[in-house]
Amino acid sequence: MRLVKVLIANVLAILVSSFLLSGFSISGSWAGYLIAGIVLAVLNLLLKPILKLISGPIILITLGLFTLVINGFILWLASAIIPGYISIEGVFTLIGASIIITIFNLIITRKS
Repeated sequence: MRLVKVLIANVLAILVSSFLLSGFSISGSWAGYLIAGIVLAVLNLLLKPILKLISGPIILITLGLFTLVINGFILWLASAIIPGYISIEGVFTLIGASIIITIFNLIITRKS
């Protein structure tokens, strides 16, 4: 169930990011958004906990702001894994998209 929530959150966040940010685009129709969402969900579920564990002291020192760097790295890695689908132009676009995706993941996947 958690994987489905994360997948839906990622697809919606990628959709909103591509509309709000001019340098962030997804090629293809809904299939492109779905593939990008699946890759991002898998990276978030497998790689993000490891990166947070490794960079725990840095996250504490920066009061959690380093998680934006981790989210940006995961988004960049997703665009490197599927280069034909995700296109990110510039660091500020990457930061903006990672902020939007983080907000969507927090809202949709929080436990109620």
